[in-house]
Amino acid sequence: MNPAIVDFYNDFHRKVQGRPGLYISGNRSLDVILPNDLLEYANAASGHSGFGSGARARGIRRESSNPEKHRADIFSSPEALERFLESSEKNADSYIATVRARHLSQSVPKQILAKDEFWNRYNKDDLTRIVAKFGRQRVQAAYNTVTIEAFEQEFMVDETAELVA
Repeated sequence: MNPAIVDFYNDFHRKVQGRPGLYISGNRSLDVILPNDLLEYANAASGHSGFGSGARARGIRRESSNPEKHRADIFSSPEALERFLESSEKNADSYIATVRARHLSQSVPKQILAKDEFWNRYNKDDLTRIVAKFGRQRVQAAYNTVTIEAFEQEFMVDETAELVA
């Protein structure tokens, strides 16, 4: 028998003494939260914790007409717990991959201020030309407060360090 299963079994019996509703997630459901070393058994129905690259599987969720009895059966012995783990769809990995991909597609790129990027793209002569055309006060205010893209758009500067006439 996998020692992690025995540890989980023993851990449950220690925890349930102080938390009688442990893993009961409703009148008709059970959500057994797995320890890290047993996450390969997790199913997608249990959901995830964390977001983005930190998302991880949680456990095994089951609908049950009597979740308390179902939990008692699952944790009646290490062998019963092992049978329960083996009955899982074990589909959390593919679910977590979709959560992470969805997060990446929704991520907003970090806005870079002009003051943090200007000198990587332009030189002193470029700044002198911009100030001469638009005025020091206007350029300085934008330099300190807008993104590099907004700065370039406002002062008609392209990324090749040439002013557009």
